[in-house]
Amino acid sequence: MITSFTQLRRYAHWGRASTPPRLSDHELHIWRTSLALPPDQCDELRALLSDDEIVRANRFVFAHDRDRFIIARARLRRLLGAYLNLAPQQLRFAYTAYGKPLLADAAVAQGLTFNLSHSGDFALYAVSLNDRPGIDLEQLRQNLNFTLLLNDVCTPREQQRMAGMPPATARQIFFQTWVCKEAYLKARGEGLAYQLTHAEVLLCPNEPPSLTFADPAEDAQWHLSLLDPSPGYVAAVVTTKATATMRMFDCP
Repeated sequence: MITSFTQLRRYAHWGRASTPPRLSDHELHIWRTSLALPPDQCDELRALLSDDEIVRANRFVFAHDRDRFIIARARLRRLLGAYLNLAPQQLRFAYTAYGKPLLADAAVAQGLTFNLSHSGDFALYAVSLNDRPGIDLEQLRQNLNFTLLLNDVCTPREQQRMAGMPPATARQIFFQTWVCKEAYLKARGEGLAYQLTHAEVLLCPNEPPSLTFADPAEDAQWHLSLLDPSPGYVAAVVTTKATATMRMFDCP
């Protein structure tokens, strides 16, 4: 069982930093940014993207989704570039077989690792050294019938636990369970090749959460934190090592 699960409930944990602070080997930096920008600012950020990122952006059917992709990727470039003292346009990304992004040049990366997630009007970035962070963010969509997803996301025991909760609480717990598992899959870098029901998350109000795996050998390899990014959103981050210090910032 993972015991380094930190549940952050106060929005005041998010600080401000004009430039990325020094990142030590035992720190995890979480950055939050808004994706709701005027069109002219979005056009400025588009200039920071690579040709392949622009191609990906142009595949979106709706301008709303395209703009949020552009903002999320451009701000990722600015953030990583600031850590590495490089212009955002200088960064080159590679991707695992399952689509997880990483810096293409290990010498340039200097051990810097990252992951990102965006949903609704926000994006989150996890930045660390010599690690494999996975982060996931979800908007609590009231129009989503989460009961239709229970068998794909939740184990029988998770479903049984939710069945005894008020509907609003069950919805919250479902989304928290979902982001915990998605963050874990992103940390693994294997996408949905690993079934969500192979991991089990038990979350109840005012009780310590727990995470277990179908393979007990996995238990000691992953460290999970449940984040509180903003009202109406839930998020989680998973790393491969216990992080002594988690620092949370709003992107300038």
